[in-house]
Amino acid sequence: MPSGFVNDTAAVPAMREVREVFSSRKCLTILALAAFMAGFFGPFGTYSALATVERYAYWAVIVGLTAPVGYLAIVSVERLLPGPAAKVWRLPVCTALAGIPICAIVLGIARAFGLSPTSVDAATIYGQCTLVILCLSCLFSIVEGTGAQTALPRESGLIKRLPGAKRGTLIRISAQDHYVEVVTDKGTTLLPMRFRDAMAETAPVTGAQVHRSHWIALHAVTGSKRIRGRPGFVMSDGSLVPIGRTFVPHLRDRGIL
Repeated sequence: MPSGFVNDTAAVPAMREVREVFSSRKCLTILALAAFMAGFFGPFGTYSALATVERYAYWAVIVGLTAPVGYLAIVSVERLLPGPAAKVWRLPVCTALAGIPICAIVLGIARAFGLSPTSVDAATIYGQCTLVILCLSCLFSIVEGTGAQTALPRESGLIKRLPGAKRGTLIRISAQDHYVEVVTDKGTTLLPMRFRDAMAETAPVTGAQVHRSHWIALHAVTGSKRIRGRPGFVMSDGSLVPIGRTFVPHLRDRGIL
């Protein structure tokens, strides 16, 4: 078992999400395009300060390091400040906190490329970093809002089996004799069906079978905790789902553990 698994916090699910997002071909393509465009136009004075090859290399390193750090900050703050009441605070908090490590990274890279930013330059760079983060955060909000609207018709077949009042975001499913317990953010429902058939109907939700009787939606994992000496996941509904020993290797291969 990896160290720190028992005393998991919001950071582990956030790191997992960052790893999944930034290992996708789509994300890597976007980052490569962003680095190329920045290298081509040379913003923030880099066009005149660096030679062509150095400029492209500079922005490739900047984008490659700061993008996951900024995304991690945004995801972590969203997990630490959940609910609609905290929504108004997320954007300024994300911007202010993410700007600190990103500014430090930019300053370090600038020095590595022979630039010598002063304390005044550092303040300017921090302002530029927060401005970029602010723009990206707004873009993420717009994309997520659009995605939420288009995702509604694509609810899973399993969710369609539930009563209207219980249809919501899928959290987990569990085998209960000849029934399957389906848990969403709207409540719990027992369906008379086989567990393996229920798992087959969870798409397009990304999840994993973690026990012979349990399947979880990865987005709903908030942490981990030992249950009677054995590892388990803490879910967004507050429940604890045990991890079967035979499923540990597969979960590690997928980067879930």
